[in-house]
Amino acid sequence: MLFHVVLFRPRPDLLPAARFDLVRSLEETLRSVPSIRRFQLGRRVRHGAGYEAQMSEDLSLAAIIEFDDLAGLREYLEHP
Repeated sequence: MLFHVVLFRPRPDLLPAARFDLVRSLEETLRSVPSIRRFQLGRRVRHGAGYEAQMSEDLSLAAIIEFDDLAGLREYLEHP
């Protein structure tokens, strides 16, 4: 089992229609890449750990994508 963790934040000027398109695109990717075993998306929570101060950007969202192996992760990363 392998996990790919992505921290990100949407652009503040992203219009609601563009946010909807982003979600639709993500849903399509989840359906079309068979190597994705599980996908979770949620808010990143700051809890006061020292390493948080080292981050140069405040990335408010986290995606965790689960694969069986490195080949599955590569399939996802190479997907158009």
